[in-house]
Amino acid sequence: MPETLTYQNAACEATVTVAQPAADTLHITYRLLNHGPELLYLCNQLPQGPAGDHGPAPVSAQAAQVQVDATGVQVLQAIVDVSFREGIRVLDMPYLTPLPPGQPYAQTIVLPLPLLPAKVRGARPGQSPAELLPLRVTLGYFVGSPALAPHLRAVATSLDPAYQLADFMANAQQLLTVGPFAGAVPVANTSADPAPPPPRPEEWTPWG
Repeated sequence: MPETLTYQNAACEATVTVAQPAADTLHITYRLLNHGPELLYLCNQLPQGPAGDHGPAPVSAQAAQVQVDATGVQVLQAIVDVSFREGIRVLDMPYLTPLPPGQPYAQTIVLPLPLLPAKVRGARPGQSPAELLPLRVTLGYFVGSPALAPHLRAVATSLDPAYQLADFMANAQQLLTVGPFAGAVPVANTSADPAPPPPRPEEWTPWG
């Protein structure tokens, strides 16, 4: 059965419905309403490959990041830290969709089951059977402000209009989390990989 939860803060309201139309598919449909006075920028256009020299950057608003932590599994459309090494920060930076005051935005995220996390409690996921975990949905956004404007650049994507934000502004991201939902979802590879990550090319030497 589909399950719907709603959460709101000073800037916006999110209504999220989770459904499993087939045994191998999860649908997460959300409606985000900007009920604040400022323009919002949604972190929802996830890159689907490198941008070419010509033409719009390929993106999807139906994709999401999946991460496992101590409280369950999170599905995120947000700027996410995907690094595995201490002291090295690697961010996955979505392109941004503008959402004017008083306007809604609706989208459905479509994910295969079991979910496959990109990160497990800060480490790479290891190989392990699927298990049922509580689900939370996290949406990232920025509140438009004079301080933010100089660091935004209009870009062409397959889902125009879109903006790109300078990486060093990532800490200004706001997060809205809905859940946990009552129905758990299957997640594979929930254990951390005990092997250290391979060295980056610039760190490799013939002596190990």
